[in-house]
Amino acid sequence: MVRALSLKADDAEAIARDIVVTRDEPCVVTVANKSEVEIVLTIAALPGDVPLVEIPGVGSVSIEPVFVQALTEGRVYKYNIWQVDGPMLLFSGGVEIRNSIAPSGADFATTFLNNFGQSGGPSQVVVLTAAEYAALTPPDDDTIYMISEG
Repeated sequence: MVRALSLKADDAEAIARDIVVTRDEPCVVTVANKSEVEIVLTIAALPGDVPLVEIPGVGSVSIEPVFVQALTEGRVYKYNIWQVDGPMLLFSGGVEIRNSIAPSGADFATTFLNNFGQSGGPSQVVVLTAAEYAALTPPDDDTIYMISEG
């Protein structure tokens, strides 16, 4: 899912507005009344610094996770959104890079070990050799057995 933020520019003055970007989540910032206009979003540590990130777009900019990977989670940086023609500053403020723990694409069937610890699922994990497992009669339904080669 892509988070979307829609802003409306004022041609008379730049608008101060803080935004939040979650590190591992794409975010599209749209300038609603500038849909055909070339814009660029810049992110720097402090106002006046050389941009650490520069993202161009037409009417909107797409902040992909890869663009903010080098920025520190939890830190607030400064951003500007510029109309390229002019140039004219449209928006400025703080951009917080929110912490995240992104999903890794794990197979939930194995991650949760057949509902381990859940109602109706196994309640313990035991490591046995193949010979020890073979000697069990019968194996306990509330146990997940891990067979070692040793």
